[in-house]
Amino acid sequence: MVAFQDIFSVVAFFIFLRETLEASVIIAVLLQCMNRTMPRLKRQVWWGAVTGIVLSIIAGGVFAAVYYLASARLFQVGSSSSCAAAAAAAGAAACGCILLHLLQNELSAS
Repeated sequence: MVAFQDIFSVVAFFIFLRETLEASVIIAVLLQCMNRTMPRLKRQVWWGAVTGIVLSIIAGGVFAAVYYLASARLFQVGSSSSCAAAAAAAGAAACGCILLHLLQNELSAS
């Protein structure tokens, strides 16, 4: 049976909570600034927030998968899975950078 401490970390929970509150404050400030100066850009702030959440979930999933796959086979002799996991992580990071660049170009064009 899996112990509760093996699947839940109180420290990680409070770090997650703090970062979530910080991000919500930043988004609230951006929305208030956009409401006063350029109301038409509020939609872009929301799209950026949603995009950031989706990319964070994807990156977290990739890092978790790489961690669990690589840690299981990291110290096996003759195993190339750690190299494949590192290549997958690098590919995911490159895709994220390309997507971020495309989004920035789209927002600057509108």
